[in-house]
Amino acid sequence: MPDSSKTHEPNKKFDYLKAVGKKMNLARLDTGVTGTEIRLWITSMMTPNQVVSLKITDNAVSAKKFDYSVSEDGLVNFKSSKALTNKLK
Repeated sequence: MPDSSKTHEPNKKFDYLKAVGKKMNLARLDTGVTGTEIRLWITSMMTPNQVVSLKITDNAVSAKKFDYSVSEDGLVNFKSSKALTNKLK
């Protein structure tokens, strides 16, 4: 979670990533996942942008990659790869 206690301003980047994640049907990290999930948001001047999601639960570790782009009107277009899963013993 971003620390806005110093500036007393909302974190615009955090809100933006929450909105894009919602449009991509991703659970909110602060309230909606079981286990641990790490997301790497990769952006550059080239499109598409990417999100790599790593989920760790008691039973498995899985990874999934999303390619996405955001149009000027805010519409999120995305394609996800098949999740790679490794069961834990």
